[in-house]
Amino acid sequence: REQLGRCRSPPPLKRIIDAPDAAPTLFPAPDLAQLLAYVRAVWDELRLLSPVWWSAQRETVLVAGFFQALTNDERLMHHSVGFGHLILEASKVELDATGMPKIKGRTDIVFLHGSHMGPALVMEFKRLNNGSSLRGHYVKEGVRRFVTGQYSPEADLGMMVGLVLGSVATERAALLTHLSKPAVVAAMQSKAMSHSAYGDPSQDAPSVDFDTLHDRPAGCLAAEIRVGHILLER
Repeated sequence: REQLGRCRSPPPLKRIIDAPDAAPTLFPAPDLAQLLAYVRAVWDELRLLSPVWWSAQRETVLVAGFFQALTNDERLMHHSVGFGHLILEASKVELDATGMPKIKGRTDIVFLHGSHMGPALVMEFKRLNNGSSLRGHYVKEGVRRFVTGQYSPEADLGMMVGLVLGSVATERAALLTHLSKPAVVAAMQSKAMSHSAYGDPSQDAPSVDFDTLHDRPAGCLAAEIRVGHILLER
């Protein structure tokens, strides 16, 4: 099995602040680990409950249902997630060349850390079904948005969440194969981690399945981004 690097403790999420001489702010590693474990724990709970929306085909319905469960006060208190808050369909606004505001990107779920000018963790959701068409969509309309800076241009970490209708083990293997294709590596500006196109296991295991690391355009405040891939079985 190909191995290109050693396992190390996961770094915190870093936000680069677009202001002269401003130091980056950090999403502490213990808080990040607790949040990611919470996301997986709530999904596992919902699998047993099988809420009405569970079998929905529309991605927006699945994400909205999951968001409602994640923001439940009792769950948040039980899991001691009190260091920030979640937002559904957050929009990033910037000024265009004429000075008019425009929406640059709308993300699925964002967790804002409660620290002063703290980082935000973007979680982008895509359906997967053990088929190649949705896998391509996951990469082109999901991972690519982190790579280009449409999502999290000031942060060095983002999360892709695959909602898998079928086998997670099958999807995981096929997705890693897809991400390792030379054309995909080039298009996603992927960098070697423990393997030539990805890191397995994730630096945030066991909550996150694997990672990919990507170079980004000059316009991004964070020059590279690690994308964690969370696969949740429906």
